[in-house]
Amino acid sequence: MYERLLPEDHPDLTTNLWKICSVYEQQKDYKDTRKYYHQVYDIRRAIYTSEHSKLHSTLSTIAATYKKKVNIEEGLEFCLQQLEIQINSLGENHLTIAHMFMAIGDLYQDAGPQESLNYYMRALHVLEKLDSSNYTARYECYCRITAIYKEYDQYTQAIKYALRLYFFQQQHLTS
Repeated sequence: MYERLLPEDHPDLTTNLWKICSVYEQQKDYKDTRKYYHQVYDIRRAIYTSEHSKLHSTLSTIAATYKKKVNIEEGLEFCLQQLEIQINSLGENHLTIAHMFMAIGDLYQDAGPQESLNYYMRALHVLEKLDSSNYTARYECYCRITAIYKEYDQYTQAIKYALRLYFFQQQHLTS
């Protein structure tokens, strides 16, 4: 019904596609889940700027779906393709690139903590070059880095990044 009334790239369609995704995901049908999430991503990429949070959340959700299906290679291929497109379009020091690095880090998390850490560090490097309007992304990045170090008993590094998070929060929340 909506498709007859709205153009095929209308944002309201993504809401309905997202609902379809959640039903397929509930059924653990990740192939169809990914198919519809990719449609959501394509529509959102066409209508939103690269900085839009809905684009970032869709990308993260797609990566998480690949991870649930333990199809990390395919997820990495998708994310790395998108990363290359975005770097060519935006340059490397951009919030979207940091989100891409974090999504790739999430995919690697179970398979290889060192690779995951490398991508989180790359994301943090980008985020620290940007202004403080990226509070949530930096917060999440610090948390993920701290968690990896803690999980692998690298407590000195875990404390170092936990303290960096603390000082970052203190600076951001009190100004």
